[in-house]
Amino acid sequence: MKTFKKVLLVGAIVVIGVLGVAISLTIGWQPFIGPSARPLTSRQFERTPQRVERGRYIFHSMAACVDCHSEHDVSKPGSPILAGMEGSGEVLPFDGLPGRVVAPNLTPEPQTGSGNWTDDQLALSIREGIGHDGRALFPMMPYGFYRQMSDEDLASVVVYIRS
Repeated sequence: MKTFKKVLLVGAIVVIGVLGVAISLTIGWQPFIGPSARPLTSRQFERTPQRVERGRYIFHSMAACVDCHSEHDVSKPGSPILAGMEGSGEVLPFDGLPGRVVAPNLTPEPQTGSGNWTDDQLALSIREGIGHDGRALFPMMPYGFYRQMSDEDLASVVVYIRS
């Protein structure tokens, strides 16, 4: 009986360890324990034509924000983005995800878009994976990668989203 209890204990420890490693390597712990956010500030990024152009380039090319945050025409080869729907948000069409994952509307429209978000809320979402409402974003949003983004590039993306 003592051997059975030892085997059961070791088995439970192994399962817990494997589960811990699996969570750490996949979705991470932030969705479970909640975000550890820095306090929001009132910072605003200066709007310049150069930042708008740089932000457009990053949004459409380097960071490819437009790919997830835009509706696509799945009836056409390559699922092109619907004209005029760039940044308008989309329910992501991936099977096997835990529930429905929505890439939000980033247009400056105040009712359904990011028009009421502060510059710092957008920056916090991009770099730290914390939504404008304080919740942890699903790790499909590559905020871990965007942490490496320079301050100038971050400001440019925020200014472009505002435009």
